[in-house]
Amino acid sequence: MITDPSYNALSVARKSAALAGQLGIEHIILVVNRVNREADLQKVREKMGGISGLSGMVSLAFDPGIVNTDPGVYSLLQSESKFVKDIKTLSMIMCKPVFFQRYQNLKPGTFTVNPGFFN
Repeated sequence: MITDPSYNALSVARKSAALAGQLGIEHIILVVNRVNREADLQKVREKMGGISGLSGMVSLAFDPGIVNTDPGVYSLLQSESKFVKDIKTLSMIMCKPVFFQRYQNLKPGTFTVNPGFFN
């Protein structure tokens, strides 16, 4: 599930998580887009805390370079920006089923994955 740190987006994410639980979706990774500072993540933790079914959270750093490359992203993907590193981390999590086998019993929001985690 993807959101950003705004109040409205987090409200929708809370409702979406509840719906996912009703549908029997067991593992939800909360992806927080456009994170600009630690206060953004704290806001997300406060608003999303206590939601069952969240397996964890990955944040995507705000990157003004995205606007400069729009609509093409090739040059952005060639960079070593924090956003690109975060996207690579997210793709590793989503493409490795062993992630859920190892970490399915974690409490929501208890982990942060580093880019080299699955190497």
